[in-house]
Amino acid sequence: MNCQELHAVLYEFVGGELAAETHLSVEQHIESCTHCGVYVETYRSTVTMTRSLPKPGAVPPGMEVKLKKMLSELGNV
Repeated sequence: MNCQELHAVLYEFVGGELAAETHLSVEQHIESCTHCGVYVETYRSTVTMTRSLPKPGAVPPGMEVKLKKMLSELGNV
């Protein structure tokens, strides 16, 4: 496992979705690569903090139409 390969499976690793062999490869890599170890922990912290944010409420009436119009005028839609 190298850094680029770890980055490709990071989401699945943090979510506990990797096969045991790949999971072990990631664990071994982050034990030997300080950069990736910090990267994984930062990613985990970000996911944890994001999940703890309050869920957004419903969009006020008319707001979606206004936002789409503004984005369209900016040429982003």
